[in-house]
Amino acid sequence: MNVFVFIWKYLRKTKLMAGIILLALVMRSITDRAETWAMAQIIGILPQYTENAAVIHQIVKYLVLLTFLMLLGNGVNFVWRYTNGRFLPYFCSLIYKDIFIAVHHHSIRFFNEEMAGKIASKTKNIVSGIKDIEAQVVFGLIRPVVGILTTLLLVFNADVQLGFIIAVLNLIFIALLVMIRRRIGSWAEKRARFSAETDGVFIDTITNSDLVKSFANYFYEKRRFYRILKTAVRSEQAERQKDAVFDWEGNLVFRLTYLLSCISIFYHWYLGRLDLAGVVLCTSLMYGLVMEVTNIGFFAGEFSQAYGQVKDGLTLIFSPCTVVDSDNARLLKMRGKAINFASISYHYPNKSNLFNKFNLHIKSGEKVGLVGHSGSGKSTLIKLLVRYYDVDSGKITVGGVNIKEVKQESLRAKIAVIPQDTTLFNRTIMENIRYGNVNATDEEVIKAAKLAYADEFIRQLPQGYDSKVGERGVMLSGGERQRVAIARAILKDAPILILDEATSALDSQSEYYIQKSLKKLMKGKTVIAIAHRLSTLKEMDRLVVMSEGKIVEEGAHDELLKNRGHYYDFYQLQSLNK
Repeated sequence: MNVFVFIWKYLRKTKLMAGIILLALVMRSITDRAETWAMAQIIGILPQYTENAAVIHQIVKYLVLLTFLMLLGNGVNFVWRYTNGRFLPYFCSLIYKDIFIAVHHHSIRFFNEEMAGKIASKTKNIVSGIKDIEAQVVFGLIRPVVGILTTLLLVFNADVQLGFIIAVLNLIFIALLVMIRRRIGSWAEKRARFSAETDGVFIDTITNSDLVKSFANYFYEKRRFYRILKTAVRSEQAERQKDAVFDWEGNLVFRLTYLLSCISIFYHWYLGRLDLAGVVLCTSLMYGLVMEVTNIGFFAGEFSQAYGQVKDGLTLIFSPCTVVDSDNARLLKMRGKAINFASISYHYPNKSNLFNKFNLHIKSGEKVGLVGHSGSGKSTLIKLLVRYYDVDSGKITVGGVNIKEVKQESLRAKIAVIPQDTTLFNRTIMENIRYGNVNATDEEVIKAAKLAYADEFIRQLPQGYDSKVGERGVMLSGGERQRVAIARAILKDAPILILDEATSALDSQSEYYIQKSLKKLMKGKTVIAIAHRLSTLKEMDRLVVMSEGKIVEEGAHDELLKNRGHYYDFYQLQSLNK
């Protein structure tokens, strides 16, 4: 994504505040030079001082003008700072909102391939880079350009020939500075990329701290992190060392330009082309002029760094989404609750087809169990149904509607998923259960918890329903997390229910009660259950046995046992392991 196009999108939404800031900046630069001009006029008059009232009148006139310019300059400076104080946070909030949308529009594959820490770091880099760009545009471009033009106008007014000399000297200075500073841009982009990688690895080890500890791999992770950190440090050191060289070169050119400008001013005074007021004015303005030119020269390098940082972040965050709604996508209005996988094909990246012309029809209100060993395609089939991934060919219909023709959110609103690995927010239990229906009352939440047999253990917690569950729910046991997830699905009350090893984390006693609650939950719904536990499979109307992306057997539990096929072998294996 083009950085300038990205920024312009938000400038159009804040054009009034941006216009006020621009006008205030221009006025501030003009009043600064006008103050210097007024002071120079006073100094030029002082040697002529006599008791003559006309001379005194001139001095008073310029003093009044100087006072007015100072007050005006202070006023416009306040307007700029006050408006910018409102503008920048609001401007960045608009960007943050769109980044949030862009990130969450990505498919599951994006989050599987990118570390959460890296995504967070690049998001931070975009916003901080935008702030740096704003600062560079204000202090490295707009103010210096207005200051240079105003200064040159005053110098030209004092002496045209001197004005041309000063202009040429500073044009050469700008060209040299740009050549010096522009070389740092590529280094800044590398530094931003390595910094984001470091942040990503660091946060990844925090997120999986229990895994690090359980496998006693602290020293391995430390070495890995140090190795990546070392690369990032070297990149930043290289950038800063280059920056130091560029600064030295720039400062040398700065001093030479200032010296030559002052020599030109004194030479024109020597020739009688400048009076005392002109000398005072030009020498007073000259240091500021060369400083402004320096700011423009430094703008190229500093802007390149911020630009590279923003571009690097935008490249990731706004990369093309692999699962998108079509332009004419509509809300899902189901005609029944049937699910149909019609001749679908799908393969994971860099792998051969998992499904090839796969067909499965699930009738409205039917409860179907998917059985098979790991890698047979059970979980992938569910992910295709909820559009975590899109099929390569064929179609999936829900309630008679092709899921590619409806909005993803409206599809998922009709499906409740109880996963094997339950994910909870680091929020209260009340909030986690209410996530199934954000408009539910406390009473409805508690009722759902009771149906999931979670109410009793929740009330025994120190803060009851207001107890926080920790990162990913680590303060609860596996069975407790699962019951919270079931309560959440009960509250959602979607017409389609997916159970992905939903009782796998429960002990036998908990499973007994959960099975009772699931019977109530499944009533009147279309159910797809992935399960190894025989107690769950027996509740299904039909069992579909899968192997390597194909259906190898299907039928009722008792029927499949009589056939002594794949399901019978699976059943026998499970019975032996009980």
